[in-house]
Amino acid sequence: MRATRVGSELMVRIGRRLVWEWSKLSLRWNDQVRTRWHDLTVTRRFVPVAGAQAGSQRVAIMVLYPADGVQPSHLRSLRHLIAMGYAPLVVSNLPLTEGGRASLLPLVWQLAERRNFGFDIGGYRAAILWLGQRLAGLERLVLTNDSIWFPTGDQPDW
Repeated sequence: MRATRVGSELMVRIGRRLVWEWSKLSLRWNDQVRTRWHDLTVTRRFVPVAGAQAGSQRVAIMVLYPADGVQPSHLRSLRHLIAMGYAPLVVSNLPLTEGGRASLLPLVWQLAERRNFGFDIGGYRAAILWLGQRLAGLERLVLTNDSIWFPTGDQPDW
């Protein structure tokens, strides 16, 4: 009876170790293969549309998730970024309506719509990969999203 119990415990320990090793291998696969594959495909699919704002050495990547459409707070934040000298590169993690797109284009340098892969971080990553070599020439890069509202009150900056 004792030998059977020890054998069962040993099998459980071996099983746990195999699961642990498999999880490490799976993480390595995600980090090294899947992420690189995603980056290659994202850069081909990430094709922003030029907006009315001029480019600048100060770029603000603003990621939106407009589940309820483009909001006045989105537009207010973009106007503020422009007033502070930033060229807004807006990434929408949801498809925009025609009206939403029309309201954003006058206030952006570039506008991209993408699948919500990786949430806000995925949007930043896609935009930064798209910026590519332009990054070296930037004076400043700001990452923001639609959960940050500014300006608020009398404060001129965030």
